[in-house]
Order: sequence, then structure tokens, then C-alpha cells
Amino acid sequence: MNTITAKSYFQIFKTQAERLLSDEQFNLVISREEQQREIEKLKQTLHYEKFFFVLTHVGYKIEHVCGLQRWLGYKDSDFDIQRYFGIIHPSHMVAQMTVAYEMLEGFISGKWPLHFMGERLVNTIALQHANGEYYLFKRLAWPFQFDSNNRLISYLNEFTLIGKYNNESYTARFMDINGNAVDWQDELLKSTKKSFNGQKHFSTQEMRILHKFAGDPKLLPADIARMFKIKESTVLTYKKRILNKAEKLFHKRFKTTKQVAEHLREQGLV
Repeated sequence: MNTITAKSYFQIFKTQAERLLSDEQFNLVISREEQQREIEKLKQTLHYEKFFFVLTHVGYKIEHVCGLQRWLGYKDSDFDIQRYFGIIHPSHMVAQMTVAYEMLEGFISGKWPLHFMGERLVNTIALQHANGEYYLFKRLAWPFQFDSNNRLISYLNEFTLIGKYNNESYTARFMDINGNAVDWQDELLKSTKKSFNGQKHFSTQEMRILHKFAGDPKLLPADIARMFKIKESTVLTYKKRILNKAEKLFHKRFKTTKQVAEHLREQGLV
């Protein structure tokens, strides 16, 4: 099992954007004036422990960075996508990237409806300050530009400081323009779980065991042994493998398989 680096994720998402936006001409829907009005409004809120930036898929870059130096210590002018990926806490990285990839697959391809500053991803995510400490933020991500074919061109990310990170789980939920759950949320969550399973961080049998614990935390190793018709000693062997892989993947120490299963369940990965 290899840990994917921020540079690797950058290339994965850049390739995704290039694949889904391969043509050179786009009939953009949102005017620069409308975008600028939104940027100016957001600038007025920076003193509320907020910062924001726009991630653009054409050319795959970050633009309009504001408030970052004030609240995370990095120069606004030097911040780019690889730096952003690199400051996400390792325990949140896999879930964030898996959710984002599946979400963007739908949005950039024009599969789901878009409204300017309408549909949004709401999540909690831990980011590393320039001083080395991690802080927990509430993140909102909205459509900021799309074309006449309903393909997402850029989205605005707003972060609000919650406090110092204390091992809170990554979370993600989705709302429509009226603040209600989106129609495609179940479809996205299903594809996210399928995508994580396909990444092969854990073997097929290990994932089966994790699914069982995620569904019923009260299960004992003896219960797992009966379900899979294996010895309890074999279950303990799987436990050691799962704990070792989970620690490397999330840079976090777990005591039991149940804790790993709970971590995956809270992050929407099983």
C-alpha cells in the first residue's frame, strides 16, 4: 500500500479536469461583474476568521486568494493547489480527495444541475498552519463559474476557523440552493464508497470485516470468525494487518478494528 502524496493528487485532479474539459472554447454563463461582486462581499467577512479562494479547472489553478495569510500564515500570493493539498491533515486526506473526485466527476461532466453560489459542499477539514499546528475549519464550496453545457469551470472555497484540531473526523454533506439535501447525494455517497473500495488500501476480506464492524460495532472477534467461517486466530491476524495499514494511511494510531471501521464510517468511506 502506497501513501499518495499531494503532488500525486494534484496530477490526478489535473488529469481529471483536462479529460472532462478537453475542448478549448467555453460559453461561460456567469459574468465577471457578478463574480467580482461576490468576491467583494466575501472580503468584508474576513475578520470573522475566514479566508477563501477560487479553484479553476481550466489550467487547474487557484485564484482570488484572500485572508489566508491572516488565518493560516501562508502568503496569499504564493498559495497554489499543491500547497493546499499538502496542508490537509493526513487523517482527512483520503476522504477529502475521494469525495472531491467523485463530486467533480459529476459536476465537470455536467451531470448535476448548477447555480451560481447555489449548490454547496459543507464539510469539516483540518489544515496545517504555517506554524506547524493543525486547525479545524468549516469549508463551504460553491459553483463560481460554469458553461452553457452545465459543466463546472470553477468553484469558490470559503473556510471558517473552528479551533485547534483535536482528532475530529472529516465530514461532508451537500445542500441545494435552498439549503435542502440534494437529490444526488445518495448517488455521490455510493460512488464515494465504491471508489474508496477500488483504491485497494485494504484487501477484499479486510474490507468485508470493516463493513461488518461499521454496521454493528458490538460484534466480537468470535462473531466475525463465525460469519466468515474462519478461526479467531485468523481474525486477529486480519486485525493486525488492518491496524497497520490504517495507521500508515491516516497517520493515526488505532487500538481496535472497530475504531478503524468507525473512522471509515464517519468519513463516509464504508
